[in-house]
Amino acid sequence: MNAPLPVIDLLNNVITINNYLRAVQTAQLAPSILSNPAYATLVQNFKQWQYQIWDEYFEGLIDDNLTSQPEQIAKLYTLGIADQEEVKSVLFPSAGAVPGVVSLCDDVSTLIGQGETFVTQLDEIAKSIQGADKDKVAAFQAQSDALQTEFSQQEDKLTEDSIKSAFDVISCAIDVAVAVGSEGDAIQPLVKGVTKIAEDAVTELELTATINQTLQSLESAWEALDEASAELALITQTVNQLNAVVTESSDALQALDAIVQDWTLVANTTTGSLADWKSTGDQAMNEWSARMIKVAFTTATQNISTNPNTPQ
Repeated sequence: MNAPLPVIDLLNNVITINNYLRAVQTAQLAPSILSNPAYATLVQNFKQWQYQIWDEYFEGLIDDNLTSQPEQIAKLYTLGIADQEEVKSVLFPSAGAVPGVVSLCDDVSTLIGQGETFVTQLDEIAKSIQGADKDKVAAFQAQSDALQTEFSQQEDKLTEDSIKSAFDVISCAIDVAVAVGSEGDAIQPLVKGVTKIAEDAVTELELTATINQTLQSLESAWEALDEASAELALITQTVNQLNAVVTESSDALQALDAIVQDWTLVANTTTGSLADWKSTGDQAMNEWSARMIKVAFTTATQNISTNPNTPQ
């Protein structure tokens, strides 16, 4: 008996890259960069890259293909017209030799690679900052890392039980904006979002006692930074967010590669002989599409304060 086509592994890899690209989309350049005319081109190119990568990934790859194609296939089965060529035409648009989702993954990977130039430029700017206290910057970064660990402990992953549920489920990648300092400036301290899965409304991340303590420590570490150190801390945070995606061995790129492998396996189910299709492929695609359409993807930002008594 053949193993079922990948669903849980495929969708959990989508969750992984969602989390990292969500952080990239919300990454912020330091105010000193945004306000300096000398960096106008960098600012413009960075914002354009953020838009392009999220548009290509979430709108193009996820919404228009990875989730819509299973919906189209499931509809073919519902209508009783899901023959081999009909199903194949959904996965291989314009009768191409490469599945559409695989081509889009390659496009996203190329766009991700373009982020390396921003890492290089931001590193150069960071090196030019005079008088920053690197020890205090490291202390701030340590609290950001601790916060990431604590929030990530609340992350959900899809399971067979969630797919078998009678209800559709929502997978929401939540990024965190933290108000710090006397001005309440919002920063994004996490290098990746945190996914919560629910059958209806997605609950926010819980501010546990440990997280609230870390938030207060983050506030203290932020308050200890002078202007130059704060600038370096913000740039370092953005570089960390980018490196978590653009580095060749990053979890994000590995997840994207895994999606390509899983989707290729699915698409190849439609390219065999008619006998293979009738004996195993037809039923496998019917079951696969029915399971895939039970999951929807969305994103959200959770605004919190380093002061747990501050109203949200």
